[in-house]
Amino acid sequence: GMSAKGKVVPSGKRPDGAGTFESPVKTFSDVTRLIAADGYGEGDTVYVFIKSGEKVNWTDDSNLPVPYTCNVVLDSTDPKVLGKLYEYDFMDLVGNITFKNVEFQVEYMYGCLRLNHYDVVFDEGSVVSLPELFIGTKNAPAKHDKEFNLEIRGKFKVGKFYIMSYYKSGTYEKDINILVDNPDATLPLLVTGFRETNNFTYNGNVNINVLNAKALSFDKYLGTSTFNGAFQLMISKEINIPYSVKTN
Repeated sequence: GMSAKGKVVPSGKRPDGAGTFESPVKTFSDVTRLIAADGYGEGDTVYVFIKSGEKVNWTDDSNLPVPYTCNVVLDSTDPKVLGKLYEYDFMDLVGNITFKNVEFQVEYMYGCLRLNHYDVVFDEGSVVSLPELFIGTKNAPAKHDKEFNLEIRGKFKVGKFYIMSYYKSGTYEKDINILVDNPDATLPLLVTGFRETNNFTYNGNVNINVLNAKALSFDKYLGTSTFNGAFQLMISKEINIPYSVKTN
């Protein structure tokens, strides 16, 4: 596939920039507009750079991100000085993405990052701070039939980590694969939805590898989760699983 370098997003610049170092755009949403206009698609890789040390907004209310099918690698112009990506409350991914040498933060205490079932890598140089993370969407699809992959290799701090969508109920037909490979990372895993109406069925396998992580915890809310496939944990330290978490 094609490979594009030089899509640049320093803050405070015009949203109608060309995405070059000489004519950067303002937010990551502006980059997704350029990706669509340039015709990048499945099998292509687009490298997006945040100017080192600058703070960039993910989007703004008048310019939501455009879904893309290529792979995006988000990096800093200087690997020694992290670029900063910021969202105040709710952030929704719109395609597969790798975060490299980027500090990513959602500030609002009730805000969250929704991965929307896209494959995501938080690489070794990344720093992530989130109140909540959902692997799914705002409103769960009745049936989701794509395998999901998440790799956490950088510094990772999240208040609650949900292996489901934000609202409604749904069924996962394919495997869910989560790898945590950083001794400073903690995974506070929520295995049920936070409302009585958030009920999920997992017909694929749920594979969670925390062999190299600081800690893993389990909690549940009011919803119900049914695991018809395997629920596999790869751990290096003994953990306690609440009796209320049951697998078939």
